[in-house]
Amino acid sequence: MKLRSEKNQWVRFYFLCKTYSFAHLTKQQTYICKGIAILFIVIHNVVAKIPSAPGYNEFYFNGDYIEQALHMLYSDPAHLITVMMTFLGHYGVQVFIFLSAYGLVRSIALQPNTWKKFIHKRIVQLIIPMLFVMLFYLGLDYFFSGLFSLRSGEHDLFDVLKRMLFISNFIPGEAFLVIGPWWFLSMIMQFYLLFMPLRAKQMRYGNASLAVLSLLMIFIMIPLEPWLQHYGFSLTLTALGHLPEFALGMAVASLPKINVPLGLIILALVGLVLGNMFYLFWFFAPVCATLVIMFLCGLLLKQLPHTQHGVVMLHRIGVLSLYIFLLNGVIREPFVLLASQVNTPLMSYACALVVVMLTLFIAHVFYTLERYLKSILT
Repeated sequence: MKLRSEKNQWVRFYFLCKTYSFAHLTKQQTYICKGIAILFIVIHNVVAKIPSAPGYNEFYFNGDYIEQALHMLYSDPAHLITVMMTFLGHYGVQVFIFLSAYGLVRSIALQPNTWKKFIHKRIVQLIIPMLFVMLFYLGLDYFFSGLFSLRSGEHDLFDVLKRMLFISNFIPGEAFLVIGPWWFLSMIMQFYLLFMPLRAKQMRYGNASLAVLSLLMIFIMIPLEPWLQHYGFSLTLTALGHLPEFALGMAVASLPKINVPLGLIILALVGLVLGNMFYLFWFFAPVCATLVIMFLCGLLLKQLPHTQHGVVMLHRIGVLSLYIFLLNGVIREPFVLLASQVNTPLMSYACALVVVMLTLFIAHVFYTLERYLKSILT
């Protein structure tokens, strides 16, 4: 019996220490990961807006949300997708943060840039799609008054300007002005501004410097967040609040080879669960979610042939991901209203599916139009 017990202990120890090796992501694989992440985000942005959906711990924490979700599942198991997408779908944002940092480090290594040239390129990449989609939004608002927020009096053109200038995240209570999901754009632009200094620290002091900065930021946020939230602000709406995910992407990109212990992923999974139950763990949940999701994506990419139709479709969705991100917050409004009025799981899923399909189609049109205009101008 003692021998068997010792053997089982060694088996468990080996299991926890088992290491998975991954090659660095190719550009095609990065788009596939983006495709998966943006689908999670779009579905979340529909089902989580329905009044009957449980709350979720993205920008603000509430330990009661997990109880709401379990009660919803107990009363009707058909709500499973709603609960999963509400609780987990917003972590698709963390995947984009990770991939942005990862991609920047990998690309900068190949094509060094000055800070000014680097920022100019990123602003252009964002502002052109933003202009297309904002004009589309203003057109919808004009022709379908009441469904959208400008002609209904909820917002005005000055709010649109603040959104386009990436400054609304810094104004208490205005982070979700006009088109709610666009809060991400201000945050990612802040990261672009911070990237070069962070990269300089990484190159001089190694990945340990990024880890120290990330932990320091978390320990600053723990006591500071309640006070900031009292005044309608949160560091989770800024690049500083997502520094651990950025740092993780930068650190992984700098590694010669990616080796991931299974024990680390199990620890991250535990952290993700606890982060939706307890306030102190909540600050670690985003980076834990990033580790788990990217690990699963890595396993998936190893198994699936890149010529498979589903993979090709995910790649295409990843290519269109910026336009999908910009458009889904516009297109969802009437469908969220419909799903809220009917208030059944089936209608929620049907509306989410319609939003996904319609957003994909319009994103394809805008992406094609942008490429056509660029070909003419250049």
